[in-house]
Amino acid sequence: IPPMNDSQYDFNHVQSHPPPSAYMQRTAAAGGRASAMPQSRGGFNRNTETARPMTSNRAAGYTAAGKQGGNKVFDPLNQGDKGTAKPLEKKTELSPEEKLREMEKEIHRLVEESAITRERGNLREALEKGKEAGKKERQLCRLREQQNLLDQLNVDLTYAVCLNLAIQHQANDNDNEAL
Repeated sequence: IPPMNDSQYDFNHVQSHPPPSAYMQRTAAAGGRASAMPQSRGGFNRNTETARPMTSNRAAGYTAAGKQGGNKVFDPLNQGDKGTAKPLEKKTELSPEEKLREMEKEIHRLVEESAITRERGNLREALEKGKEAGKKERQLCRLREQQNLLDQLNVDLTYAVCLNLAIQHQANDNDNEAL
């Protein structure tokens, strides 16, 4: 380690006050008040004849409730009270895509029920539900082909149905069917 040179750290020539600035001259002229708050926002400045308001809330559209005459509900878009909305109407007929989506939901439900039934120990019923899900999934694929909606083919659903069916066959000791 090199020897320490104290003259290197000699800051005696630095003044204890910051250099003068226009800001410091203004605050000194205002009576020695050295705060960062402008004079107009001080609130207690008695030297000025008219005090500026702290904020302007009229530009934001706010007025005191007492001046408007009562308990008026806040309604910035002037929508008023238009009463209650009428109840929603159910669709009478589903589009082909919606029908296919409903079939997908039914197939998902069957796959989940099959898995839950297997966990409860009822292997034969689980296999039956898995087979039913497989039949409905093949039917769904045929309907999609007939309606030229092959771009909406759900390969994840097909995989889930086939895997579930294989698991159910394996649980029922049908290893050849499981493969």
